[in-house]
Amino acid sequence: MKWTLRNRILLPTVTLLTVAAVAISGTSYWKSRTTMEDIFDAQLESICASGLIQVENWVDVQRQNIVHWSAQAHVLAALRETPEGKAAREVMSTELAHAYSTYGIYANLQLVDLKGDTLASNNPESVGKLNVADRQYFKDAVAGKVAMSEVLKSKTNGKPIVVIAAPVMEGAIVRGVLFGSLDLISLSDSLVSKIKILQTGYAYMYDQNGVFIAHPKQEKIMTTKLEDFDWGKTILKEKNGELYYTFEGVKKMVHFQTSEKLHWGFVATLPMTELLASTNRMGQINLTLGLTAILVGAGFMWYSARSITRPIAQATEQLASGSSETSAAANQVAIASQSLAEGATEQAASLEETSASLEEMSGVTNRNAESATKANELTREARKAADVGAEDMQIMNAAMQDIKASSDDIAKIIKTIDEIAFQTNILALNAAVEAARAGEAGAGFAVVADEVRNLAQRAAQAARETAGKIEGAINKTTQGVQISEKVSKSLSEIVEKVRQVDELVAEVSTASREQNQGVKQISTAVTQMDQIVQSNAAGAEESASASEELNAQSATLQRIVEELNDLITGTQTTHSDAAVEIAVEPQVSQKLSRKPAPGRATTSRRS
Repeated sequence: MKWTLRNRILLPTVTLLTVAAVAISGTSYWKSRTTMEDIFDAQLESICASGLIQVENWVDVQRQNIVHWSAQAHVLAALRETPEGKAAREVMSTELAHAYSTYGIYANLQLVDLKGDTLASNNPESVGKLNVADRQYFKDAVAGKVAMSEVLKSKTNGKPIVVIAAPVMEGAIVRGVLFGSLDLISLSDSLVSKIKILQTGYAYMYDQNGVFIAHPKQEKIMTTKLEDFDWGKTILKEKNGELYYTFEGVKKMVHFQTSEKLHWGFVATLPMTELLASTNRMGQINLTLGLTAILVGAGFMWYSARSITRPIAQATEQLASGSSETSAAANQVAIASQSLAEGATEQAASLEETSASLEEMSGVTNRNAESATKANELTREARKAADVGAEDMQIMNAAMQDIKASSDDIAKIIKTIDEIAFQTNILALNAAVEAARAGEAGAGFAVVADEVRNLAQRAAQAARETAGKIEGAINKTTQGVQISEKVSKSLSEIVEKVRQVDELVAEVSTASREQNQGVKQISTAVTQMDQIVQSNAAGAEESASASEELNAQSATLQRIVEELNDLITGTQTTHSDAAVEIAVEPQVSQKLSRKPAPGRATTSRRS
């Protein structure tokens, strides 16, 4: 790609827009992702905390129920080996069966004596047959404590249960034990399985050994252990915290907490794909908007650059045309000067041979008249060409003024952009203040306001940098105006000198006519012709000097045109015009050698 003026404007602008769009999209995506992760981490933590509280409350309520039932009088009566006691056992079995069916959370309710034998149960078949003397919770209850077992696997149905045992007291003496086996499947169905996080997020529980005791999928209960997985070992080790892991090809975010009372753990998990769904959509929207902004900005800057470079290119073409015409005029002046020098040489030879025939002198005079007439025509053409060059120079000067005005308009636009960025920054600050007043509810808006303020500051910085570049372009345009004015002044001087040459050639023509008419007055004519020859020689030197200066000015003008064309189009234009081909001798007077007319005597007289 050529480094033209349009590309100098377009490429930095497109690059700046691209960098800004990428930075904005990346920062927005990262901030949104971090915010969403923080929000859902807090939500998962809240779910775990509230879930553990509900489980602990549920267990406490069942513990209180067992303790309350064990303190009733008919429970103590059922432990006596009397007819009334046996009747009370039947009543007790009926009440336990009623509680079993009413609450629906018990796997078994039993009253046992100090030997561990079952005296009353919700299941009549276990009366007199089931003995729990070897169970730890029975031993703890006989010792006078309200005991709770570890999570056990029911021998009848394989479901997870936990046993709460309360001693039946008669004063300070333990007479028996009332215990209830809590069915944890009911806890899973009523509490854990109902927790839904977004679409596929869920919660589950594990006991102190890491065995799943509550899970939306019942086939995992009492069959899956945390220590079977690397991430599960981390949960068992740390007990409380958050973790990211991949399970069955799905990356998940989990939060886990452990109950200090029960030593059970509660876990809430959520797939990252759902957590970041809105963030990914926002990232795609930001990317689309960024690409759209880049394309729109590139199109706008391309149109603006084209509107700037097209008038300059047209002015450059006109300037190149004017310089070519000026070069052609300089060539014509040089030819005229050489022709004038040759005529002066011939006249000098004729004057040195005054004794030659008058007829030959008359012929020389006629040739001088013809040369003078031709030189007069050439000088008129040179004067016309110089006038055209001066008019073209005025057109170029007006074009340069238009370029300067366009640059000033661009500077005003950049100033307007800077003011817009400043107002955006003020609005972002006001938004940040309002977000701070809103507290936590405005935290997200504060982040957006801060990003908008950063964008406004960047836009202001970019506007200032662009203003600096535009100011440099204005300075260069001002220099171009000064150079064009200088060139215009030089062309005016060239025109004036061409007019002087025209006057000199007119004088030569008049002198030639006088010579032709004054053949009869040879002495007077010879003297006049001698003076005219000297004047012609001086005029030839001045004409040669003027042509040299005109040629130099033309070369300078063409060099400026080439530099300007290279800046606009990226190509250098070389001209093989008359300005390059002109090779005027620095001293034309050196060619005024004295040579005798052909066929005459070599005797000469220096003028």
